Amino acid sequence: MARCRGRFVCPVILFKGKHICRSATLAGWGELYGRSGYNYIFSGGADDAWADVEDVTEEDCALRSGDTHLFDKVRGYDIRLLRYLSVKYICDLMVENKKVKFGMNVTSSEKVDKAQRYADFTLLSIPYPGCEFFKEYKDRDYMAEGLIFNWKQDYVDAPLNIPDSLTHSLNIDWSQYQSWDLVQQTQNYLKLLLSIVNSDDDSGLLVHCISGWDRTPLFISLLRLSLWADGLIHMSLKPAEILYLTVAYDWFLFGHMLVDRLSKGEEIFFFCFNFLKHITSEEFSALKIQRRKSLPARDAGFTLEDICMLRRRDRGSSTSLGSDFSLVMESSPGAAGSFTYEAVELIPAGAQTQAAWRKSHSSSPQSVLWNRPQPSEDRPPSHQGLVEAKSSSSSSSNHSDNFFRMGSSPLEVPKPRLAALSDRETRLQEVRSAFLAAYSSTVGLRAPAPSPSGAIGGLLEQFARGVGLRGTSSSTL
Repeated sequence: MARCRGRFVCPVILFKGKHICRSATLAGWGELYGRSGYNYIFSGGADDAWADVEDVTEEDCALRSGDTHLFDKVRGYDIRLLRYLSVKYICDLMVENKKVKFGMNVTSSEKVDKAQRYADFTLLSIPYPGCEFFKEYKDRDYMAEGLIFNWKQDYVDAPLNIPDSLTHSLNIDWSQYQSWDLVQQTQNYLKLLLSIVNSDDDSGLLVHCISGWDRTPLFISLLRLSLWADGLIHMSLKPAEILYLTVAYDWFLFGHMLVDRLSKGEEIFFFCFNFLKHITSEEFSALKIQRRKSLPARDAGFTLEDICMLRRRDRGSSTSLGSDFSLVMESSPGAAGSFTYEAVELIPAGAQTQAAWRKSHSSSPQSVLWNRPQPSEDRPPSHQGLVEAKSSSSSSSNHSDNFFRMGSSPLEVPKPRLAALSDRETRLQEVRSAFLAAYSSTVGLRAPAPSPSGAIGGLLEQFARGVGLRGTSSSTL
């Protein structure tokens, strides 16, 4: 009862002993009292929702003794559920403080609860465009790069608000969020969520938008796939199986109305899985976040794994990653403010081989310079010379099914390529490839069909959905 459309807080991912949950936003007075009256009438005059007084704790009594209003009752139970699931962080994706339809507040939010009932939780306001914005994504031939939301619209009144304690390690200028395009905004929000779930405490996370069936499954699905690609959850599932799970569970079981969204051209569902190409790098890896936290501060910005994961074109080497090797790094007296490594190569281990290699490559015209911009948190390594590492000869065989990035067509299935990818990138590319193939054969890209409802009927339908009197469509594609 406390939340819009009755969509209560539900745990959907268990990671590191903490619950990642989803829900709708808080219900406004119109829906709350409307649903309460409806239940009262059709229950024969008994308020069944609150008739069960068993298992009432002292905390519940404290919440209900000060004020017996309906808001205190239902939101008190909502808070009890959040505490039962050990949720501490609440991420609100709404661009509004309250959703307004036809001049009436139909939903609310924890961040504007007048009684400050949710003051004990860490509230994050991270406004993200609603499903209507993704019609522009479709109209731009499915190009999210350069697509910026108009933050000056009248109904947009929720500013970005994140506690400093959660942003200091991300190296993101959050004050510029209104200038980000759709790609950068989604990437930065995902980094924030990954940082929260990777925190050292055992507190859970709640993610919600308004109804919980468009923006919420977008980020829940990206979180699930990112953690799976790192081998941290659903470890037994293959790419096709994890795709089935997140489509069926995160999207359709929780009420995403694909038919309705397709008819309006609001293809946020397609955007989610096509977006996987933008989170394949190690900067989105939960494993890298954990490594950074375990390293001293002076070394946290640049690790051996970062160098080893460089693509062949970045390190300027024609040597494949196979058998035992040593990584030779020589610091070049280049310009300050950047990392400069001369002749980054992978060669067989051995002192004589290394000495011969260094002598023959000291002035070789084939030597290349690799420059890496140094973020504020990065510091150059305190040592030079040889760094030895090991790699099994079977590692290259795990990448036989790698794929190119998509070409000009949004539904072009990635083609195999020879360059070695990381396990994370390979797994996400396989999921994306399977999705594109299935989407192309079942849905495809098509122009939106006209609404079957008339003008007045469409307004009534919109109003009914806005106040929560109309549930999700039961039709399927």
